[in-house]
Amino acid sequence: MAILSNSGGKAVRARDVAEALGRDDTLNGSNTVRSTLDRLVATSRAQRAGRGHYQAPAS
Repeated sequence: MAILSNSGGKAVRARDVAEALGRDDTLNGSNTVRSTLDRLVATSRAQRAGRGHYQAPAS
């Protein structure tokens, strides 16, 4: 959530979030982050901003 909140309202890719978290740069690392981001979207704690892009919800 901090990474999304600190993105200045811009959409970020799951791969960029994984990199910021220090996850390994593999498909599995990105998929784990993507799954977490999808759960945040499902609980309205994040928004999907296009295919593969996520952002913090509008205030």
